[in-house]
Parts: sequence; structure tokens; C-alpha cells
Amino acid sequence: MEYYEAKKAYQKVRNISGWFSEEAALVLALTDTVQKQHQFSGDIFEIGVHHGKSALYLHHLLSGQENLKVCDLFGNQSGNVSDSGSGDKQIFLSNCSRVIGNVAIPVFEKLSGELSVSEIGRTYRMFHIDGGHSCEEALADLYLAKQATKEYGIIILDDPFRHEWPGVTEAAIEFLKESPDYSALLVGFNKLLIVHNSFWKVYTQAFDNLALRSQYGLEDRLSFKTMRFVGHELRCIYRPTYLQNPTLKVRMYQWLKRLGLR
Repeated sequence: MEYYEAKKAYQKVRNISGWFSEEAALVLALTDTVQKQHQFSGDIFEIGVHHGKSALYLHHLLSGQENLKVCDLFGNQSGNVSDSGSGDKQIFLSNCSRVIGNVAIPVFEKLSGELSVSEIGRTYRMFHIDGGHSCEEALADLYLAKQATKEYGIIILDDPFRHEWPGVTEAAIEFLKESPDYSALLVGFNKLLIVHNSFWKVYTQAFDNLALRSQYGLEDRLSFKTMRFVGHELRCIYRPTYLQNPTLKVRMYQWLKRLGLR
């Protein structure tokens, strides 16, 4: 998806309750562009819908005969053992109607641990995991994604390296150690992208391209570096701490820079 299309798509979901930033949306838009340039087609799956903020954005990435499918407990919160969000199906459906109209999104209203690959298929080019946040839950979701995602697909794990959710970090490390054919590709804006090694270079070349990142607004006032993580070079993109709450001096510098005076 092109930058301006991604911005428009995000504007449609911006006010939906949830934890999905515009920067994360732009990272996924760039990923989608790479996939489409290489003719990597497939469906998209999301575990953990809440009110549909990220799901309805992901719907805008679909093309042709591709479909979005989702899984969430919604009203059955007794199964939410890690207390990681509380979705509302009626709010989700209302948001669907407002954002994408009369398009039916298949919903698996159950624990993601009860899903099987025979039930959901193996057709996915993106698999977004934002369900249970214990190590056991996140690890099971990662293995389901591994089975269901096409070899060129991207697994997107929510809440990596968050001190509130150490189980997600533990699951990511354990999955990568037990799946040597997969590597962490990029971390940023609360998402960790994981890819099969056969297609790691396809994606890293895109994210290493400064001009391409700039086209997607992923350069200005952001830092980008590469660090070793579980045997591979992980791309890290983030807003430096001093720019998250900039001082007056920093804001003046940014303003002068935008005007071309610095």
C-alpha cells in the first residue's frame, strides 16, 4: 500500500479504541508493498481483535480475492487468563459497518489455542498475533502462525520486549531458538516482524533502503539501527526518548529543520 493510501486507511480507524499506532500501520504498509512488488499474495489473519482497530486497517491491505479472518474471545472473558484486553463483538461489528461497509469478516469466537491449521487454512501472507500474553499462549499462536503462513509470509507479534508482558518476549525467544529456519526481521512501534530465512533478504533490503523508509514517513525524527538478536541481525526502528517529549529547544530545531533553515 502506498504511503498516502496508508495514511487515509489509518485515519478511518484512528479513533477506534485500541493499541495500534500510525507508525506501526506505516511499517505494515511498507511490508505490504514489498509483498505486492514480489507478487506474494495471500490472506491475512489476526488473533486478538478487541474493537477492530488493527484488523480494519489490515483489511485495507487486501487485494483481489484475498480475505481477512480474525479470532477473539469477545464475551467469553473467562478464558482470558492473562487479562490482556477485553474485546466487544458488537462494538467490533459496528466499527466494521462504519469503516468497510457490508463486508463479512469470518470470526473465530474462541481461544486461539483451540484453533487448528486445518480449520483456518495455510493461505496467509500476514499473521498478526495480539492475543493471550502469557508465554504459553503467545508461543502456541506463533506455532500456529508458522503452520498457517506461506513461506514468504510475515508473522507480526504484538507487545515484544514490554516489561508488562515478559511472557511475550520469552515466547519470541523460545520460538526463534526452536525454529532456526525463522528469524526476527524488524522491531518497532510495539511490533516484532518474523520471517522465514528464505525471504529474509527480500524484506531486509527494503527496510535498509533509506529512501524507501523515507517515502513511508519512517525516517524523520526516528532512529534506525541493527542489533544482534537470536542469531540474526534485527532491524530496530524507534523514536528516541528525547524526541518523545521534546524540549522547547528540540521543538525549535525540528521546526527550523522542516523549514530548511538547519
